[in-house]
Amino acid sequence: MTIGSCSRNGKQKPKQERKGYGTELVIPVVGATFRNSDDEGDDFLKRKAFKAFEQRDLVALAFAGDNEFTFSEDRDNEKWRPDAPTTVDMTLPGWGSWVVAVLKRVNQNPILIKKVPGVAPAARADAGSRVIISERKDKKASRYMVKDLPHPYTTKAQFESSLEMPIGSEWNTRMGFQKSTLPKVIKKMGTVIDPIEKLF
Repeated sequence: MTIGSCSRNGKQKPKQERKGYGTELVIPVVGATFRNSDDEGDDFLKRKAFKAFEQRDLVALAFAGDNEFTFSEDRDNEKWRPDAPTTVDMTLPGWGSWVVAVLKRVNQNPILIKKVPGVAPAARADAGSRVIISERKDKKASRYMVKDLPHPYTTKAQFESSLEMPIGSEWNTRMGFQKSTLPKVIKKMGTVIDPIEKLF
């Protein structure tokens, strides 16, 4: 019941709201401060249900997206930006570079613009598929890559198969390890080795 909702003779008056106030004043019931044991049980059940609901939410958040894989067709630019070709402005700050940012330099020196090569999104190996393949090149690892085939091998497959077979003592028997690491020419200590003679 609200104040001013009933008149003295019991008839209801139309509500009159004061300007500036959007809420009604509610009179608290006198017996609301006293609780019985049934109310406490209801509170306990409500708390328990709320806790279970929280637990369900946590489990749903932990395993969100496990059963469905959404793949955007346009692909996020953030993921593909490192692989894409870019241009870097190599000019040093100063000499008019701190002027208004809206103004563009008309005459830029082409020597100071560095083009970083990359893979265009349309030319990627995984373009249009649901698989993401990183096409970054490791410059440090490129030092150890073989450019030409070594002498005894005639095809790339032969060379790769020789690299796939481990020669360590942990993966082979003692005799197999010694055979694979045995040098072709064995000389006793103190033997004189003549230099190589030219045949032509």
